[in-house]
Amino acid sequence: MTGIKNKAEPQEKPSVDYLKNARDIAFVMAVFLYFAGWLYIYFYLGGFGIPLKAVDLDIYNILIYAANVFIFGFNTGKVYLILFLIVVTAVSFFKHISTTIKKLIPLGVILLFPLIFYVSQKAAQHDCKNALIDPAHYLKSIQFMFKDDRNSKTSNEARPVDSTSCKFFMLKQNENENLRLVALSKEEYFVLLPKTGLTEKSYAHYVPIIYIVKKETIELAKITK
Repeated sequence: MTGIKNKAEPQEKPSVDYLKNARDIAFVMAVFLYFAGWLYIYFYLGGFGIPLKAVDLDIYNILIYAANVFIFGFNTGKVYLILFLIVVTAVSFFKHISTTIKKLIPLGVILLFPLIFYVSQKAAQHDCKNALIDPAHYLKSIQFMFKDDRNSKTSNEARPVDSTSCKFFMLKQNENENLRLVALSKEEYFVLLPKTGLTEKSYAHYVPIIYIVKKETIELAKITK
């Protein structure tokens, strides 16, 4: 009976090791995805002058935004990725070298964090620039139907509205369907007033105009592509 038990144990061990390795890899990938997604949103919204704490984010949204980072990284660095895969494949045929590389895997994982930081920042800045230069293609159009002033808790439909002329200007842009949705939270819409004729050259000195519209002042919001 003892001999049978000892023979069965080695057969179960590979499957246990495989599941453990798969779990560890999935955990590391989840950390990288969260890190990349969070950085992407932080830098993307920062390009519009919107603080990250102003919007509502959950883990699902952060992981979805991480896809933009990896798509950008692949499109801009696919040559380096192919070369890396070729080197890894070639090294795997040399036992001594591959054993040394395996010992360096923890260091490689640590070094991936600054790399992901850099790629996430560049991806967000790239997408933000495209959205500002060509908002009709990258941002959804939004139009508001405001509540009556007497039915609203406040007489200001949007911030900033420190003057009547500013308020009238914003409402006029809303009527002409010129506003674009950048982000939203449980209480507010963050909308962009695009600048016409913005180019790659003039973008460096451009400061976007963002209106913050309180949801409590809105009867209906129409969002279209």
